[in-house]
Amino acid sequence: MPRINASINMTKLKKELIAKPELIAFVSKKTGDSYVNVTIWINSDLDDFNNDVSIQLNPPKDVELDHKIYIGNGKTNKAQDEIERRKELAESKLSYEGNKVKNNEQTETDENGDFTPYTPVDNDPLPF
Repeated sequence: MPRINASINMTKLKKELIAKPELIAFVSKKTGDSYVNVTIWINSDLDDFNNDVSIQLNPPKDVELDHKIYIGNGKTNKAQDEIERRKELAESKLSYEGNKVKNNEQTETDENGDFTPYTPVDNDPLPF
C-alpha cells in the first residue's frame, strides 16, 4: 500500500495565515478549529533532499494569490526505495570486485568480498 511521510512548515503556515487570514477555508462550528485546504502531489523526480512529495496551500475559491505557497514536502515509499538503491549503488562503486587499495597496499577480494593480500605474478608482461 502506498504511503507518504511528510512535514508541514508550521512557522510558514502561521505567517501566511496571519498575513492573510482569508486563507482559512473554514472554522468548525462544533470545535472552533480552523482548517486550510492543501494540494498534495507526487513529483516524478527527487529534489536535493530526496523528497518526491510537495504540499501547497490551496486557498478558498474566492481568494486570489499572486504566488504559490509551498508549506511542506515529503517522501513516498518509492522515494525511500530510490534512496536505498542510490546508497547501494554508491557502496558498490566504493567496494567493486577485483583489485582494491587498503592501507596503501594493493589487495584483492575473495568470493566473500574479504580482502586478501595481492600476489604479483612474475610472468606479468606489464612493467607496473
